[in-house]
Amino acid sequence: MKIEQALHRLLEYRSDRYRLHKDDKILCAWNALMIAACAKAYQVLCDVTYLDMAEKAVKFIEENLTDEKGILYVSFREGRSDIPGFLDDHAFMAWAYLALYEATFEISWLRKCIDMAYKTSQLFEDMENGGYFLYGENNEELISKPKEMYDGAMPSGNSVIAYVLNRLKYLTGDPGISELADRQMKFISRNAVDHPAAYTFALIAAMSNIYKSTQLVCVLPDSEKIVEIRSRLSGHFVPNTVILVKTPRNQDQVAEIAEFTKGQTAKEGKPTFYLCQNYACTEPVHSFDEALTHLR
Repeated sequence: MKIEQALHRLLEYRSDRYRLHKDDKILCAWNALMIAACAKAYQVLCDVTYLDMAEKAVKFIEENLTDEKGILYVSFREGRSDIPGFLDDHAFMAWAYLALYEATFEISWLRKCIDMAYKTSQLFEDMENGGYFLYGENNEELISKPKEMYDGAMPSGNSVIAYVLNRLKYLTGDPGISELADRQMKFISRNAVDHPAAYTFALIAAMSNIYKSTQLVCVLPDSEKIVEIRSRLSGHFVPNTVILVKTPRNQDQVAEIAEFTKGQTAKEGKPTFYLCQNYACTEPVHSFDEALTHLR
């Protein structure tokens, strides 16, 4: 029997069986994880297919799973989105925006990440005891307010927001972000010290506090050089490093978000690279390879 015939008979047999319920909801949190993964794939493989997938998914979420105040919904089905989002929805979406920025260096993604991080803190942070509640004021009131912290098959919202805030802390130098990041890391540390294996993603966030984090500011004389920088970086693993790219097109926006970059310019009209720790920068270099040697 040929495989085509066998498949046809199998389909006939299966069609007589009871059909299971098909769950075709589009989930915000899971799509945000997919967006972050696709952005990372584009960052490493330089295959624009992954970037297109990520950007299309973001567009769908912003058009169908976001209200007029920028608050996310849990899911979308048959034209309806009516359940206000939980911590995971917002924390994962902040991560998605961060991943898109780190893959493209488009400053608009970084701005959206910052806005979502602040919104997440506003909606879910427990100001008395630390950490983030699973649901906020916009959600249905329960007898108790759960606070999920353990990382399992998926990271917890508490771990993801800690990771995002820590990256933003070093990217921007924003005192408000730094305060949120430090507060969340203190909360995570108190809980992870006895059972670190249950906080695997939180430990990734903690690494930037344990080891020195470096800011690499790339000041380019024209925007076309960004493509070259992205391509060169795709072949290098530079942990505990955050990267900002300034061009004539975005220099004002970058300086507004990361004030420590205001005085950094392209010397002699050449690509110029500044290596900074705690927002204090060394003498710039013109060689990208030389800058990379200091990051390894």
